[in-house]
Amino acid sequence: MLVREEDAAAALEAAFSQEERAQAAAFPTEKRRREWSLGRLAAKAAVVRALEEKGEVVRESEIRVDSGAFGTPRAYLVRAGACSSLELGLSLSHGHGTGAAWATASGLPGVDVELVRERPEGTFRFYLDERERAPVLALAGAARDHAAVVLWSLKEAAWKTLCPGRGVSLIDFEVSLDDLSRTEGSARVAARGEALALLRERRVSSIEASFRRDADVVYSWALGRLA
Repeated sequence: MLVREEDAAAALEAAFSQEERAQAAAFPTEKRRREWSLGRLAAKAAVVRALEEKGEVVRESEIRVDSGAFGTPRAYLVRAGACSSLELGLSLSHGHGTGAAWATASGLPGVDVELVRERPEGTFRFYLDERERAPVLALAGAARDHAAVVLWSLKEAAWKTLCPGRGVSLIDFEVSLDDLSRTEGSARVAARGEALALLRERRVSSIEASFRRDADVVYSWALGRLA
């Protein structure tokens, strides 16, 4: 679910409670207020859609999204004075005038939003191993920036599926793309190192990932399939 800033103004007032509006107002800058609001609005819309797929009808104003363990978002239904946790996997991301979210009952979702911009070569070692760096380093200019950001975004989405704490980083996920110049498509994801142990602990059989570039923004989605 994507929510863009230009489409969100009217929806924010209807979807947010007085408490949520106060939360947004507490951020020190307009940019943080706007991004937080877009992310929460996207998350509410994603939860509503996931519940509709199960035959349940709710309003966005009845959904509350809080941060759980390690900052992982959790969704709750607030109705008739009662608050109950929803058995849905939920991931959200925000930035660059967009909020993105995915809620599902059929696995562990991960979502990421990134701006395509220059990434210095020195940063590659933090999220790409030597074999992954080679095809990126063979590119130059805008082509290299595109590939570097797409791989980062896909890894970030895959990382979010496992909701890891300390000790698991982006380099613990291997992402393979057949063509680094593509602006949308699917990727193969494999866990290694500490991520592999966590994948087994969470009983995840595989992680699927895909991405799309829209202008200078890359959106990535990943899903951890439960065994």
